[in-house]
Amino acid sequence: MDQALSSKLQSLDAATLSTLSELELASLLTLMREELHDGQDARCALAQVDERGWASESCGPLYWGQNLTKTMDDHALAKGTPSKAPFPRKSYFRPLMGELLKPVLNPSPKCYSTLIAKTREMLTSWTICLYLGWLCQWRPGTTAVVQTLKEAKAAELIRYVSILTENQEPFLQERHRVTRSVALEIEWANGSRMFGIPGGEHQIRMFHPFVAVSTRWRLCLTRSSATEPLSPLLSRS
Repeated sequence: MDQALSSKLQSLDAATLSTLSELELASLLTLMREELHDGQDARCALAQVDERGWASESCGPLYWGQNLTKTMDDHALAKGTPSKAPFPRKSYFRPLMGELLKPVLNPSPKCYSTLIAKTREMLTSWTICLYLGWLCQWRPGTTAVVQTLKEAKAAELIRYVSILTENQEPFLQERHRVTRSVALEIEWANGSRMFGIPGGEHQIRMFHPFVAVSTRWRLCLTRSSATEPLSPLLSRS
């Protein structure tokens, strides 16, 4: 919202507001809502870490996940919990997300390579998908690739990102429109794309991604050439 207009609105007192027509009040509410949404969108776009290198929860990917979208739990019925819920708040998400944000905060022609230990209980895959979805939405023209041993698992990770985009607030869906969403691919109106591919060292050569994620790395690529296909691609991003 324009700063001068915002200042005028803040100066309105109860007596003045009582004289406004329904149409004027509706217009005022629309302006206030747009200002709120502008602020939330800007906070989502901001990547920030503290002195330890831990990601902030008040902006960036974690802010988006914990406040403006929802994940989905396929086992919710058995656990007696809601099937959809905001991204959880766990202490270890902040250092993990801080590590993932390094290429964004410190761009370099060199390849950032990070190995992350994971278990089913730690929601590491969900955290990485939150990061990838955020990256594609708020960094136009990003290409991201996730590679897994089997195509079905790659499709599952693409589904995680689709869940986040489909369950985010309507104003974010409008501002960051998804133009294509299929089993192994998502495209955004801003030119960003995300692909899921099966294992194999030659699969990745078809793409020129800003970021590539591989689960169970040594099963996906041959042991002798685990990073060779990715390094030249990422170094050119």
